[in-house]
Amino acid sequence: MTKSHSSKQVTSLCHRALELINQSGALPNPANFELFYTHAQGNNEALSEAVELRLSEPNIITSFELDTIYETYLAPKSEEKDILDIGGKLNGEIKQVMKIVMEAANSTDTFDASLSEINANIDDGSDPDQVKEIVASLVQATKEMGQSNLDLKERLVDSAKQVDQVKRELEAVQKEAKTDALTGIANRKSYDQTLDQEIALAKNTGQSLCLCMIDIDHFKKFNDTFGHQAGDMVLKMVASMFKSKIRDNDFIARYGGEEFSLISSNTGPEAATLVADRMRQALMKKELVVRSTGQSMGRVTISIGVGIYTPGDSAESLIERADACLYRAKKAGRNRIVCDTGSQTEIHAA
Repeated sequence: MTKSHSSKQVTSLCHRALELINQSGALPNPANFELFYTHAQGNNEALSEAVELRLSEPNIITSFELDTIYETYLAPKSEEKDILDIGGKLNGEIKQVMKIVMEAANSTDTFDASLSEINANIDDGSDPDQVKEIVASLVQATKEMGQSNLDLKERLVDSAKQVDQVKRELEAVQKEAKTDALTGIANRKSYDQTLDQEIALAKNTGQSLCLCMIDIDHFKKFNDTFGHQAGDMVLKMVASMFKSKIRDNDFIARYGGEEFSLISSNTGPEAATLVADRMRQALMKKELVVRSTGQSMGRVTISIGVGIYTPGDSAESLIERADACLYRAKKAGRNRIVCDTGSQTEIHAA
């Protein structure tokens, strides 16, 4: 005797039947729905064995093969009583499906109306033809609902793509807002935010922090001699060189004009000075040439002032001390580094 199913189990069996129809490539007609629903139930071992055997083969199952399985295991013409029994069981289970699906489809007026109409036609004395018609109506309504869900899914996928596109655009805008348009490194706004964060971190954890203020030597003269386009090229080249020489915990930004700044977190004055000198030496070894004429534009040098964070420092006070060291480096002849330690370390050009 076939055991009865709960509403939840019936819903699950219906979903499984529709999944199998889709998997097999079969038409979602009443006979196929009944066949795969019965298979999902697991009450007809012979039918399930035939279905599993056919589904295990690589080629798509044909309508003829499905009809053969259906006629063999579900609807033998000489056994009218078996058909009626199946119809009776389907009636009861369909009513359970109607109740659950109708409750779940309150937001879909058309689907709800279709199911209500089908439900009204079900009674305990339904003959096989009526059952088939009911199943056909159910499958059609479910198919339409499935299409509605598919359309919804497609809209959701499209919406997800739109959201992803907006996200990428937002990220691009955010990156642009933090990037210097000419040099491609961080701009002043991003620099100010990062410095405030690093000072707060140094204050809360006690870790060291160094700030390097960097200025390109004689940049105005370079601009006046070779033009602003050449000056822009120098700024780009200097920024690129800086990016290639700094460490993971360093943050380089264009401070303004020909001035740059390097924030070195969790770094002492000796290590910060070494990074600064690595940048200085790399630049002074590179000779610039006008591509169109081959004319030499000389070498680029930089002066650097290194400020060391001390408890109680603000961004303004730290920048002020690093700027004071930069001023001393330029006054002493440029192309050197001055650190704000007691010894006022100086590194001259080689």
